[in-house]
Amino acid sequence: MSHPVTDAIAERAASVASYGASGVVAATGFTMQEAFGFIGVALAGATFAVNWYYKQRHLNIAEREQARKEWASMARQRDDVN
Repeated sequence: MSHPVTDAIAERAASVASYGASGVVAATGFTMQEAFGFIGVALAGATFAVNWYYKQRHLNIAEREQARKEWASMARQRDDVN
């Protein structure tokens, strides 16, 4: 279902995006293919950075969990000896 307000907002957003993309292409002199190619490269780099960051966080959490398990195991062994 459409609503007059959301339709007007969507139309305005599409218009701004269209004119904005055209303006950037005209100002830089790039073709649309070149512009989208640069955008694709930038998004690929951003994806790599985000994936790397979260993988590092995951590894840090896994290392802490492993250290906690080892510490608990050593504490249990110490309690068994005493």
